[in-house]
Amino acid sequence: MNQTVLVCMAVSFFACKSGAPNVKGLPKPIKSNCTNIYKEGVRGQVTFIEGNHMPTPDTNYTFPKKEVRRYLGVFAPTPVSKTTNAAGDLTFFSDIKTKCLYLIQTDKKGCFFHPIPAGKYSIMVWEEGQWYSNAFDGDNIINPVTVEKGKVTQFDIQINYKAVY
Repeated sequence: MNQTVLVCMAVSFFACKSGAPNVKGLPKPIKSNCTNIYKEGVRGQVTFIEGNHMPTPDTNYTFPKKEVRRYLGVFAPTPVSKTTNAAGDLTFFSDIKTKCLYLIQTDKKGCFFHPIPAGKYSIMVWEEGQWYSNAFDGDNIINPVTVEKGKVTQFDIQINYKAVY
């Protein structure tokens, strides 16, 4: 491969991981400020986990989590049936048919804190050019979170599609 192709591939790789989603109909991104104090909303941290995390009897090792900057889409509660499953493994989604209410950019340590009215939501991470989530409830709602009136909900997100357990 020539150098031009390698450079283009590298730029594409990093742009997909951390660049803002280029999806029609999304709200303008909001930079999260974790030092603000809100009385109602959602806060948390996004971490990236990769590699072999299989426990062994002779190892007492804590596996590192990498704090990462990402964009988060806060959607109306989204069942899997209202998406196109992009990877075939129920972790990457495209063509979300519910409304994206907020687009939040975490800080460089993955922290996010945003005022959101009381209600139920789905929060997904923009990852590799698609929406990512690894959690569902019993009704197949993707990464559900509930914000109660007058409270802040702690909601940490682990991106772990490159990890083995």
